[in-house]
Amino acid sequence: MPVDAVPVAARNLQRQMGELGVKALSLPLAERDMSGITMGLTRRSYERIKKELAACRRRIVAIASEDDETEQVYRLNLQLFPVSERLNDKKGFKGEEKDEK
Repeated sequence: MPVDAVPVAARNLQRQMGELGVKALSLPLAERDMSGITMGLTRRSYERIKKELAACRRRIVAIASEDDETEQVYRLNLQLFPVSERLNDKKGFKGEEKDEK
């Protein structure tokens, strides 16, 4: 697969998994766990949260690997993305100067 096709394939997979997440809203609450938070971040806190999510994924994989059998297949989506424009034209994330080029 050409290197430039990888991001397209990854985006398509993420889109498909997001669509499955929307469909999962119709499942009984006992069979799904969905939550989210909206928060203001600086670039520094954003980077720290990304690292924490990576560590969390590793811990979750370790838990899933403890059992020798599989009863059902689940998908866990962890998403962190902006839901607003930048709040200050002169700054990137809160408190970080934006490059003016």
